[in-house]
Amino acid sequence: MTTKNRLLNFDFFATIIIPLAIFYTFNYHQNLLWGAILSGAWCCGFFLFRLIINKKTNILALLTGISSVISLLITIIFHDPKFYFLEPIFSDFIYSVIFFGSLFFSRSLIQIFVEDSKIISFSSE
Repeated sequence: MTTKNRLLNFDFFATIIIPLAIFYTFNYHQNLLWGAILSGAWCCGFFLFRLIINKKTNILALLTGISSVISLLITIIFHDPKFYFLEPIFSDFIYSVIFFGSLFFSRSLIQIFVEDSKIISFSSE
């Protein structure tokens, strides 16, 4: 598979292009809150769709999905799209502290995640 085919695949359009189109369409019509909610819901829904279809996921994708759901719920609860945009700052800080702290152990979390990148598997049995 060439680099162009890898970049312009279904996942790219479903997780980048479609949420951007949803957000900017609502933003153009002066409804930033619903644009943030619907684009976030689209991303969470696509993540769940891929999880159900594949029955396994990458641990980093799972962490990102969890933080996306949290930011989406906070946005809905407080009715303010600023929380959706500010949440990555807090989650990135938490992740960086966790990953930095793991450097003081015999195996860092980064090493564990790379070695076991498909560790989370949801079997149907």
